Amino acid sequence: MHELSCRRFGPLSLALRICLASKVKLCSVTFLIGVISIFLAGAELLHCGIGDAADRGAKRLGADLMIVPAREELRLGSGLFGGLPVRLALPEGVEAAVSGLPGVRGVAPQYFLASARASCCDSGNLLLVGFDPDNDLTVLPWLRASGARLDKAMSAVVGGGVMKGEGATIRFYNSSFSVAARLEKSGMGYFDNAVFIPFAGLRAMESSSMQGGAVPVKIPWGRPSLLLLRLDPGGDRDAAARLIEGRIGGVRVLTMPELFREKREKMETIAGVERSMRVVAWLLAMLAAAALQLPWWRERRPLLGLMQCCGIGRWAILLGVAVETLLMTGIGVVVGSVGALLLLHLFTPYITAVLGIPLLLDAKGLFVSTLPGLWFGLAAAMTAGALLLHLPLLGREPAELMRRG
Repeated sequence: MHELSCRRFGPLSLALRICLASKVKLCSVTFLIGVISIFLAGAELLHCGIGDAADRGAKRLGADLMIVPAREELRLGSGLFGGLPVRLALPEGVEAAVSGLPGVRGVAPQYFLASARASCCDSGNLLLVGFDPDNDLTVLPWLRASGARLDKAMSAVVGGGVMKGEGATIRFYNSSFSVAARLEKSGMGYFDNAVFIPFAGLRAMESSSMQGGAVPVKIPWGRPSLLLLRLDPGGDRDAAARLIEGRIGGVRVLTMPELFREKREKMETIAGVERSMRVVAWLLAMLAAAALQLPWWRERRPLLGLMQCCGIGRWAILLGVAVETLLMTGIGVVVGSVGALLLLHLFTPYITAVLGIPLLLDAKGLFVSTLPGLWFGLAAAMTAGALLLHLPLLGREPAELMRRG
């Protein structure tokens, strides 16, 4: 009898028999693990995604300082971080005044415009950014690194969130632009939801908008929305910012760390929420490992007693329970992580545009670095709970377990 049972009940067969003994239990516990995994994986994605997007955005701007109109930081944040169309204008003559200051190596003006929700524009509610190819710090370095070229005046570079591929045509204010390149996604709205147009194309667009009854667009030439500055090597950014603000009125000078300071504060708040979410999720995992097993104690008693009568040892039974729990945890973690990724992808436009927080979701990083640790942590919690609940049962006589069942 003992030899027959050993041949018929190996550890894998035993695990499958225990796992399939109650399909309701299998589905309910797996579902709960999936819900817990959504919280854990979502918190990890937010924490890493905001930091990655902020770092990538700061590097891609390519500037040491940014000059913006005074008291316009909120609207500027909507454009830079959310990618929302905004209109900003610096005082007249700021560009010339800054270019002559000591220690300033390059000045790159940019004009922020909005695409109209009318027949003159293929896509409404996009941020249009006019830039000077001769003094650019942001777009052309990326083009050179990617091998793309801005061949003609009526070319444009679109952000990673704009649904136009390289070589396509996009139309604004009755002017058609050829898409020279499409930026890779950065998680920052300024790069993802914008169309970068050279000054020559901007002038042609302004001229064509004044003809044929189209929606007109007026560009405040000489009053750019912002200036990106690059200093001489080794230049003191804070000292340069104080010098500019002291000599020029009506402007605010931001260093790159200062530009992202508010975002870092939001990130710290989110990190605090994320830590709380993790604590709650781990507590739920431990409670689930115990509480969700309780309704099946009575069901498992006769099964455990029968297996002991068939000569299956205590450790073999516990091994089957552990494998069962690991299988449920693995399925739940994968399903929950995919769910977290899909939910965050769905709400990314809200997070970046409404909250003004840069966010770059890395699916590969989630499944390569985060998912294994999440699975091992939940698997350890769930398995420990399951084994602790089965140990008292296996200490009883098989006849008692079967009789009580």
